[in-house]
Amino acid sequence: MLRTLTKIKGIIAKLPRRTIFFCLLSAIFIILSFPKYDIFPLCWVALIPLLFAIEGCTWRQAFARGYFTGIVVYCGTLTWFINMAATAEIPLPLAVAALIGMAIYLSVYYGLFGAGIVLLAERKWHFRVFMCPAMWVILEFARDHLFSGFGWLSLGYSQYKFLSLIQIADITGVMGVSFLLVLTNVILKESLGAYFKKETPRYFNAVILLTVVLLAAVIFYGRAKLSVQPREEEMIEVAVVQGNIDQNKKWRPWHWPEIINKYFALTEAAAASKPDLIIWPETSFPGYLWDYPPGMFADIQRFVREHKIPLLFGAVLREGEEYFNTAVLLDETGEVVTRYDKLHLVPFGEFLPLRNVFPILKELIPIADFTNGEIATQFPVVAKKGSREHSNHFSVLICFEDTVARLARRLVNAGAGLLVNITNDAWFLDSKEPHLHLQGAVFRAVENRRDIIRAANTGISCFISRKGEIHAVLKDAEDDPTYVEGHITSSAAFYRRKTFYTQYGDVFVFICFSFFILNMIFLKE
Repeated sequence: MLRTLTKIKGIIAKLPRRTIFFCLLSAIFIILSFPKYDIFPLCWVALIPLLFAIEGCTWRQAFARGYFTGIVVYCGTLTWFINMAATAEIPLPLAVAALIGMAIYLSVYYGLFGAGIVLLAERKWHFRVFMCPAMWVILEFARDHLFSGFGWLSLGYSQYKFLSLIQIADITGVMGVSFLLVLTNVILKESLGAYFKKETPRYFNAVILLTVVLLAAVIFYGRAKLSVQPREEEMIEVAVVQGNIDQNKKWRPWHWPEIINKYFALTEAAAASKPDLIIWPETSFPGYLWDYPPGMFADIQRFVREHKIPLLFGAVLREGEEYFNTAVLLDETGEVVTRYDKLHLVPFGEFLPLRNVFPILKELIPIADFTNGEIATQFPVVAKKGSREHSNHFSVLICFEDTVARLARRLVNAGAGLLVNITNDAWFLDSKEPHLHLQGAVFRAVENRRDIIRAANTGISCFISRKGEIHAVLKDAEDDPTYVEGHITSSAAFYRRKTFYTQYGDVFVFICFSFFILNMIFLKE
């Protein structure tokens, strides 16, 4: 680690001051585009300073400039990771080292983008301006899949409040929005370059016109999608309960009666509106489900029978030497309907990669490995409308699973008409993390045209429509949506149609990859 940091320091030291300023400017614009700042229009120009800094460089110099920009971006947006030292009993130096390690790795993709810009210099101008965003999409896709994947902070996520724009995600996924952002940055940079040089490239006006038409078509498509209204007979009333349990209490047995009594009190209040379903967040059951403490699961069953409302809750399940992060549904009689075991586990949070290769990790990060599930579980629920009842199915995304696009697709393709995210963002205290986490859920809703209900222990409990509209957010008197104790009830809709993205996945990425490779092989100046 020290050797790597020394090399990075040497690379940065060689950068001219003007270059450092431009790279910092791009990084600051990107940071400000994301929560909690949410100045998302900045992302449309954020890459322009970096593109000017790269101009005329060798590919090594361009990689260094891109890499430096990435270091600043990730150190400026992932600082919340250090809070694990307070909540997970990880030594502070290790938490800091983990943040630095993440930044060192993730910044490679910015460096590759910088180097790629230089390597594209020999391509025809009017193709190059489209190859740059295609390359960015390929790199984001790789980052989202390699080494378990880290799709957070994709440029497209910054636009989660720009509803007219993001509707295109039901065809392209979030990568399509990233493509448009990078394309616009490249076009604006080239336009400024042409203005200062008093020199207009060939086909300049045609490329500008094509870009404007493309953006207009995306906005028109988005407005058309936003005008579509759901069918009322497919609605369900759901109550979400947020316990706001301190992370330092969750695994201390003497606090468990207090925790379960808090959930009972909040649920009692939520049940007054007679919802069709009540949801508790991830690991809301204190202890190990069906195992310890004895009698607590029976208390929950009895509580559900008294109120005659189905309950979905999160728990840790221990079977022999295996542990599962699980969601369980009880019907109105208190009986178990089915359960879902989390499919996508979090490295260093739910399992230790290379545990046997580096035994020291077991001492530094004292966690037992969870076992991932295998089934894309469908939960049945009956929505009551007057004298009419209709049955539908929903699926659950636990913790960060709502940031994994391929997993949400899998659940919807298996039959989910609605998605539920149960999570616990208390690990990261009052930081950017819950807001960054929410961005992923917004895009999963739009990509699959499924409403999403979020139930957080500490985080943002809310309802998200299939259009990406965030509504019915649980907040306190000071308008804070994170450290809140309470409940909220709203309606959600079931849908059966599958979007292009749901059915075919990342076809857009394949198109970008094919376009990029074909141009690299056949089209040169």
